[in-house]
Amino acid sequence: MKMARGQSEWRTSEHTAYVQWMDTKCVHVMTTAFDPAKICEVKRKEKDGTSVNVSCPLPVVQYTRHTDGVDRFDQKRGMYSTEY
Repeated sequence: MKMARGQSEWRTSEHTAYVQWMDTKCVHVMTTAFDPAKICEVKRKEKDGTSVNVSCPLPVVQYTRHTDGVDRFDQKRGMYSTEY
């Protein structure tokens, strides 16, 4: 099923939730800490430069908010070879 921007689906098993959310691409997140049913509004830019509010599940919002250090680590790691 093709989802429109801002749509999401989620499934839970015991204390773990899997969330699928459509932004410009499909985003997948797993969480044990945040309620996947809680929806927030986030600002996103359109191709023409305007901003729009888009519905977004709380686990995706929290991941995005706290992922900066992971992204920097991946960026720096990419500059060095790990092969011997």
